[in-house]
Amino acid sequence: MKNSLITLLSIIVVFSLCSTTSSVGQDERTVVIEDYRNKELPSSNDNLHSYKDIAVYRVSFVSNSEYAFFAYGIDKNNKVFQKGLMLLQLPDDFDKAHYIWESDTLANVQLINSLTKKEYKVQLSGNWLKEDGSITLSVVD
Repeated sequence: MKNSLITLLSIIVVFSLCSTTSSVGQDERTVVIEDYRNKELPSSNDNLHSYKDIAVYRVSFVSNSEYAFFAYGIDKNNKVFQKGLMLLQLPDDFDKAHYIWESDTLANVQLINSLTKKEYKVQLSGNWLKEDGSITLSVVD
């Protein structure tokens, strides 16, 4: 009985360590989507952001229902900079964005409407965390 209990505890400890280790390296965050439909977008203040931050804003460049995506990379001098402006037109009122990095070239972003619980998923991909990289936005469903 005592050996069985020790074996069981050992298995639980090993399993816990393995599951913790598997999530290391993934940068998972939730941000509030700020509404800039009736005002100018904030100027890029790179000092407020970190490497791999993603900002999502509600804007009205073409219609009244667009979302602008920005990412923050690191330049040659290890300085954080704002990269990319991708627009996506959506009819829903999303107020939060949850994102997780799968690699340095792929981030999964989930837009969330807290009231209706509606979700919309997109992927940002490309070598866009570097100064000369490009960015692509794809709908996931």
